[in-house]
Amino acid sequence: MEALTIKEIEGIWNHSLGSVVTVRGNKASFSNGLEFELKEEGNSILMDGWKASLSKSTAEEIVWRKKGQFDLTWSFEGELLDLEGAGIESSNIVRGKRRRGMADYRKLNEEIKHEEMLAKRERERLAKEQQALDLIRQRKRRKQAEAEQAEQAEQAGEASST
Repeated sequence: MEALTIKEIEGIWNHSLGSVVTVRGNKASFSNGLEFELKEEGNSILMDGWKASLSKSTAEEIVWRKKGQFDLTWSFEGELLDLEGAGIESSNIVRGKRRRGMADYRKLNEEIKHEEMLAKRERERLAKEQQALDLIRQRKRRKQAEAEQAEQAEQAGEASST
C-alpha cells in the first residue's frame, strides 16, 4: 500500500474494542454514538490524535497508533453499498451484545408446570377419544359380521329349500 486515503477506507469496520465503525466521507461513526472527523495527512489518515499506520495496515485491517496508547485495529466488515443496495440504513443496525432482561425463574417454572398440566389433560382427552373411536369401530365390525352371518344363513336356507 502506497498511501491510505479516506475514500479507500469507506465502509463498515469492526473495532478491536468491540464497536462497529462506519466510515462515510470524512466521518467515522462508532456504534456507541461517537463520531470523529477523518483527515488525510501525507500518505496516512488522522482521527482524534490517532494515526493510521501505513506500514502495519492492509486492505482488510487498519492499525491505529497514538503515542502512549496501545495500537487499535479496525477489521473490514463490508462496503457501504452492500447495505445501501439492500435498502438498509446502517444507523438502524444493532451492534455489539444485546442485553437481556432479568428472568423470573419462579414464574417460568410455574408456567412450565401449568403447560405440563394442560398437556397431560390434552393427552388424557385424546386417549379417551381414541378409546371411544376404537369402541365404535369394534361395534361396527361386530354388526358387519352379524349381517354377513345373517346373509349367509339366509342364502343357506334358500339353497336347502330348493
